[in-house]
Order: sequence, then C-alpha cells, then structure tokens
Amino acid sequence: MRRSKDWGLIAAAIVALAVWAALRSYDPAPRQAPVASPAAVGQLPTPLPTPRQVSSPSEGSVAPAIALETLQGDEVSLADYRGRVVLVHFWATWCGPCRYEIPELSRARDELSDLGFEILAVNVGEGDEAVTPFVESMEMAFPVLLDRDMRVAQSYAVRGIPTSVLVDQDGVVRMVHVGVLTEALLREQVETLLEEDT
Repeated sequence: MRRSKDWGLIAAAIVALAVWAALRSYDPAPRQAPVASPAAVGQLPTPLPTPRQVSSPSEGSVAPAIALETLQGDEVSLADYRGRVVLVHFWATWCGPCRYEIPELSRARDELSDLGFEILAVNVGEGDEAVTPFVESMEMAFPVLLDRDMRVAQSYAVRGIPTSVLVDQDGVVRMVHVGVLTEALLREQVETLLEEDT
C-alpha cells in the first residue's frame, strides 16, 4: 500500500514538473525572423579554393595586386589608385551585414573622395545578374569589381564578409577589418592617412 502511494506521489511530481516547464517556455509574443547583427560576418557559401597556404595581408605589408573587371566591363587595378587611400572592400549581395554597412561607406567616400580617398568594392563570387540590381538599389557610386572566381579574395585570404583592407597612398596595408566597418571608424583611419601625406 505504501509503495503504491509513493509511486503516485512520484507520478504527480513528474506531471507537475512537466507542466511547470511547459509554462516557463511559453512565449506569447509572435515569432519574428532574426535580424542580422551589424557585428556579424557572413560565411562564404562555398569555400575559397586553396591550392596553397595564403595568409591575410597584415598591417605594414604590401597589398596584393588586384586586376578585375567592373560591371561596365572595364579592367581596374589597385595600382591605378596609387597616390590615393583605397579601401578594398570584399562583399556580396546575400550578406546582411554588407547591406547594413554599404550606406555608411558611401557617406564617408562621398565626403572624402575629393581629398584622395576611394573604395574598390570587390564582389565575391557573383555575376552581373545578381550584382547590377543590388548596386543600383544601394546607389553604390564607387567602382564595383567582379571577383567571379574568388581569385582576389583568395589572395587576400578572405574567410568571411564583409572584410575591409585599407591601403595607403604607397600601396601598403594600414588596416584589416573583418565585420561591419562603421563610417566613424573609416573616416578616422582615412583622415589620419591623408594628414600623414600632407
């Protein structure tokens, strides 16, 4: 008799615990799709080809060469911008943090371009059909380069996007930034380099 009473108490305790857990996890608020954090980094959908070990360019090293086509079919190289401060910005249309960041970069570029600053927006792994409408909708006025085979991203050892590499007037890397680059931080870095050159 006592044993059956003990089992009854145990069963009642288990049921009470289950009800308590269910009530505790109940959330009356409707579920919403998560919003990408500005600090997030998008992982590339396919791994970059790595026939050899490539290390990221570090501050003080010479920036790897870039020669890519623009959306208009013109070839642009990083060397064309020697004498200017250049932000080499790796991005893609599917990257939420990139969408958040591009207006910030555009504002800095608009204000500092006459002083000797430019952005080379290197799209990683996409073609014209995806990139063109995105560029038009985001009003990207700076050069957009197509790294279709991700060769340049590989030479910069890009593992996630956005990744930004700031190159000085002599072609030397002065900053490598993974994740969203704010207008304030970009302006601070660019203005420092422009002042050093005066």
